[in-house]
This record gives sequence, structure tokens and C-alpha cells, in this order.
Amino acid sequence: TVVVPATAPAVKINRCRGLGAEVVVHGENFEQAQAHAQHLSAATGAALVHPFDDLNVIAGQGTMALEILEQTPHLDTLVVPVGGGGLLAGTITAVKALRPDVRVIAVEPAHAAGFVAAYLNGGPAPAALAPTLADGLAVSRIGVNTFALAAPFVDDVVTVTEAEIATAIAVLVRRAGIVAEGAGAHHGVVAIEIE
Repeated sequence: TVVVPATAPAVKINRCRGLGAEVVVHGENFEQAQAHAQHLSAATGAALVHPFDDLNVIAGQGTMALEILEQTPHLDTLVVPVGGGGLLAGTITAVKALRPDVRVIAVEPAHAAGFVAAYLNGGPAPAALAPTLADGLAVSRIGVNTFALAAPFVDDVVTVTEAEIATAIAVLVRRAGIVAEGAGAHHGVVAIEIE
């Protein structure tokens, strides 16, 4: 069973259903959907797997960094998108353990800047949310585990505007023929600037 907010794109909902999941649409944002998932877990006894603050999920996401390091041995900078922080925590843990010289830049949409809010507050704190093209990153609060694992090692944090996200999507289409969703393209703004 996968619980998603009403703002989840139909393509993601259909993909989950196509893989055999029962999809429950509940709430207007991630936090409301997560609260409902916790309620369902308590009511049914089902195990709750947090989408980004679960240590096993974080470890699994860290395997991406292993593949990146293997495929790009001369990597000097890794740009990682941030929503709840699971991908960042997993990749930065692996990268800094194996290649501490590699810079890791966290990038998040300005309309969901939970990592910046956590930095300013000394730990996870709610950030203001607004509609964003990077809907997969639209959470108001970074995870407790993800922040604890990532914050000490992040070399820089960048927020990007909606216009910059739209530009990154367009550039990926034009330059590489890649059609990417906002959550996958928004960190391209920084990668393009680094180029």
C-alpha cells in the first residue's frame, strides 16, 4: 500500500498501480499523506516504511553513489537533489567515506527549502511550501536521520527558483534529448552552471 497526496502526478500513481501497489490518495501534501500512512499502519499492523527517513531506504539510495563513483573515477563534484534528504544522506555517506575530496552540493527548490530551514534552525524544522515543478521534492521538513547524516558533510546548499527548474528541464531536452521531471532536472541548473 502506497499513500500519496492529491498533488501526486497521475503518472506516478499509475506507475505504482502498474507495479501492483494499492495506492491510497489522501491529503493535500506529503505531511498529510504521511500522517494517514502512519494511521493505516497502526490500524492494520502493517510495517511502515518511511520514504526518506528510514535507515534502510537511505542505505539503498547510497548505492547510487557507488555506481557514480565507479563510472566516473575523476568526479570532483556531485550535485544531489533534496526533498526529505534520503538521497542526499545516502549518497553523501558513501561518497565522503570513499572519496572525501569530492564536493557534494545539495540543491532544493526554493518553494520547498527544508534543508535550508533545518540549517537555520539547527535541525529539522518546517519550511514554507508552495507549488513547485519539483513535486517529488515538495516536503516541508527534512528527515531527522537524513539531516543528521548529511548536514556535517554537505559542501554547499543551493536553492533554485521555478524559472530555473523550467530552464533545466528545457536544457536537458535540447542538449541531451532527456525529458526529466522537475525533481530530476532541478539540480541540472547547478550542474550547468558548474560546466
